Amino acid sequence: RWDLNKDGIMEGRQHHTLDMEMFGENAWLSGLYLGGLKAGALIARAVGDGETAAELERVYESGRVKLNRELFNGEYFIQKIDLTDRGVLDPYAGGAKSLQNQDIYAAYWNDEKKEVLYQIADGCGNEQVLAQWHANLMGLGDIFDHDKTVSALKSIYKYNFIPNMREHFNPCRLFALNDEAGTIICAWPEGTKLPAITIVYAEETMHGFEYQAAIHMIQEGMVEEGLSMVRAVRERYDGEKRNPWNEIECGSNYARSMASYALLLAFSGFSYDVPEGMIGFKPIGNPNDFRCLWSLDSGWGQVIFEKDQVALTLTEGTLNLKSLQFEKPGRVPAAVTIDGRAVEFAIAADGIDLMTSRRVERELRVTYR
Repeated sequence: RWDLNKDGIMEGRQHHTLDMEMFGENAWLSGLYLGGLKAGALIARAVGDGETAAELERVYESGRVKLNRELFNGEYFIQKIDLTDRGVLDPYAGGAKSLQNQDIYAAYWNDEKKEVLYQIADGCGNEQVLAQWHANLMGLGDIFDHDKTVSALKSIYKYNFIPNMREHFNPCRLFALNDEAGTIICAWPEGTKLPAITIVYAEETMHGFEYQAAIHMIQEGMVEEGLSMVRAVRERYDGEKRNPWNEIECGSNYARSMASYALLLAFSGFSYDVPEGMIGFKPIGNPNDFRCLWSLDSGWGQVIFEKDQVALTLTEGTLNLKSLQFEKPGRVPAAVTIDGRAVEFAIAADGIDLMTSRRVERELRVTYR
């Protein structure tokens, strides 16, 4: 029952990574749905399935308009639900059991407070624009209106980032404490309705959640804000207070912290398009002094930006490339070499056209004038 009317917004019983389910419309999960629709449409186009692509595009466009128009409160994205309406649970009565084989009302209705349990409602969730983070990494373009995305990220930094955890009540797991800083899962700013029993783990600082929000801020130009949130995690795991190689969550070496890898992608501005044979880098900071690891399925190595050139080196594997998008403001490509041999190229509106597919085994180098 996730999107029965195919309007692009999920309204059904939506399970999520915080171990419970949300009901009604919300930007967090519908954003991910829209990202999936958009990616699916692009894949369908790439393999020549125009009919499927058109259907996915229709649902996507409908949902994108509705999400940005109806789920933004002027500051950040919310969940649209009437917590006092027991009827939102009625479609699931007699259906699949949950929570130790309880029925839907026993699991999700608070009879004492007359509210639906474990929801966000007007809260400011750490992952409300998570889908845009993914979309940025994958080159899918805007799902959320850009100005609303930036406003939501500013709200997360304002309400969810806690500089001193002594000022924050957390009855759950303690991944940050005392004078440490961290970013919590969900906050309810003054003047908003706090559910009697909120979404679970709301008060916790889970590292993967912290990394994704921080890296998204960096992607959108909020570099210092994002870095302060990353530093907060790493200062907690400084080798004295905690093991620097084991960011615990539900057990040791928890995989969600691998979201931190996206720091490399954000700071290098890495992009890659398989059908187009395109690789690109747009470094944050000085484009005349930057180097970074890159890694793909067919090979990995370094990209090195210097004053007059960009070198793409391979440590292992190979690359097949047709175009390059290297960000070098004010500079014009003068020569391209692949494995030491000069190749023809043309300057295109969005980068460098290599004229045909080129196999790179050791190094691709662009010299600028």
